[in-house]
Amino acid sequence: METQKQWIGVEVEGRLSGMRTLFQRAVPADFAACHKLPHIFIDHFFDFADPRWQEFRAFLATEYAGMVTLSVELYKLNEAPHTYGHELLNRAHIMVVIDCPALLNLKPTDTVKLTWAPYRARSFIWECGQLVEPQHYAADVIHP
Repeated sequence: METQKQWIGVEVEGRLSGMRTLFQRAVPADFAACHKLPHIFIDHFFDFADPRWQEFRAFLATEYAGMVTLSVELYKLNEAPHTYGHELLNRAHIMVVIDCPALLNLKPTDTVKLTWAPYRARSFIWECGQLVEPQHYAADVIHP
């Protein structure tokens, strides 16, 4: 689905796994069609330069009744309030994307530690994380 702007599938990553989802990389032509699915996933490859993004963002924050996930790359997390607006950020589930191929070197019992200030961290055991592999995306279909 790398080249698709919109597709439907089952969320396989994070706390909303199992939900039927509309995946978006561009502003849809018809916002009303979004109401047909309980979850919208705004991919980090989304075209935020689209002039209709502000209108779609407002729709997601105020009119769409389902769940919204915002996929945000780590290096863009500080820009999130400007990109998404506080109202959408407050109601959305945020999935932070950290691209780090070196993680393949970890053993299942190793610990990952994320820090944001001295003595401020979150740690988790690597094998306790949710493993997602290519075959988990097999149910995705292109949405017209």
